[in-house]
Amino acid sequence: MRANISTQKYLIAILLIVITAVLIYRGEPRDEPAVELRCFSRSTGSDRARLNALAKAVDFEQWPQTDARRVAVTIDKSLLTQPDLVTREAISYGFIDFNQVPRRRLSWSCQRHVKTNEPLPTELPPELKAELLENLSSEIRNDPNLVERYLSRKLERYRRTKGYRHEGLMLVRLCLAPSSRAAQEYMLTMMTENTLPTEAMVGGYRTAERPEGLGHISFLNKSKTKDYTRIMFVRDNVSLRIRGEGCFADDVLPLARKIDSMLLGQPPLTYEQLLARRPSITIAANADKSANGEKTISYNISVPAGQEIIDIKAYANEESQPPVRDGKIYVNNKKGKIKVKLVATTSELLTNSDEIEVTVPE
Repeated sequence: MRANISTQKYLIAILLIVITAVLIYRGEPRDEPAVELRCFSRSTGSDRARLNALAKAVDFEQWPQTDARRVAVTIDKSLLTQPDLVTREAISYGFIDFNQVPRRRLSWSCQRHVKTNEPLPTELPPELKAELLENLSSEIRNDPNLVERYLSRKLERYRRTKGYRHEGLMLVRLCLAPSSRAAQEYMLTMMTENTLPTEAMVGGYRTAERPEGLGHISFLNKSKTKDYTRIMFVRDNVSLRIRGEGCFADDVLPLARKIDSMLLGQPPLTYEQLLARRPSITIAANADKSANGEKTISYNISVPAGQEIIDIKAYANEESQPPVRDGKIYVNNKKGKIKVKLVATTSELLTNSDEIEVTVPE
């Protein structure tokens, strides 16, 4: 009898252990299926768990795909509601790799700085001066004359920053991707690139405004103080991020709608038509040497009607960027056979390249 009771207690204990294990297993969070990045991925700095959490929260796999392709539009201060507020305007171009194929991205920004009537400082703040001196090399620090000139330059720069009051910033980043899926993967990845904890980042996009009719997918976030607005949206193969601060914060949505309207005003292109609008490049097989000893390689670039070249980069043996101007690549420090590559970008942000082996004279 006692043996039966002991056996029953033993079986009950085993059953309780099994039940507890099942409950614990069911309560543990299971890995969600990873979002498949077919066109764009970061080899470093990309947190897959963070990306997956956001993709699930915004139903990434349900975003609408299209076959149409668009090209970049011209972005400048004339698109703003009050362009006269702008006191500084800048534009730059970068490369984004989609499956190891480089595509172009433009960054346009404008700012408003207003001159102040406050008296300018005559000395650097003590803490800034101490920091500057601490970072000086021992060679300069031990020479009073060099230190004086160094601090004088820093004071002049500091005075310039204090002579103006920053009142606003507008920043637009446009990426021309090879397809709508590529543009969406790029935007999703960019959405995760901030310092917010994952839960806060996901919550911000889950509750973000979705402006009706803006792109195929869009997200709008505003600060509580209404002095910061950010929009991210994709129209076909074009991904855009627009950020406005201060006096430009309220202009972000109107600017986004203007750019989207300009994109929609283009005739949609097939992938083959998009490739056909790229610049055509030819590079001479031999370098020339002038009477004054300058060595140059001639090139020619042609573009479809209505376009212009906005950016040219040259590479010699993939390690240097020789000067390029007036249809010539300057290779004064090269000789013998070298690999020359030329990359040209049009106003539509379409890029093409040509690479050739060139013989450079002694």
